[in-house]
Amino acid sequence: MKDVFEIAYRYVMPSLRRALTEELYRRRLSKKEIANILALSHSLVSRYISNERGYLIELRQFEYVKELISRLADEIVSKNLSIYEINERLIKIAMYVMSKKYLCGFHSRIDPATDPVKCNICPNIFKLV
Repeated sequence: MKDVFEIAYRYVMPSLRRALTEELYRRRLSKKEIANILALSHSLVSRYISNERGYLIELRQFEYVKELISRLADEIVSKNLSIYEINERLIKIAMYVMSKKYLCGFHSRIDPATDPVKCNICPNIFKLV
């Protein structure tokens, strides 16, 4: 069984970064500005925007996740959040996603040894207190 932290690191975080990058780009920030704000390379920002990275999971299909990403983009633009604040918020969103079992179907597709019916690891360890 693939470790849930591996799923979060390899799939959830890139998907969230892609969603945030696209949201900032929609707000008319340049790729260079986005790269500086998110401490990413210009190349990676371009890959997120062109759907070459972080595309395996579309987390914005979940309305509350979409709202959280939008709010984070608003705060980045209006409050000039630090990279630490941005990363903290992205990790909290990832924990929310994992706690809601949104990725169980995906997890079982990439790791058939995982049974989403029997597994409650994510809701138990990622629930926000």
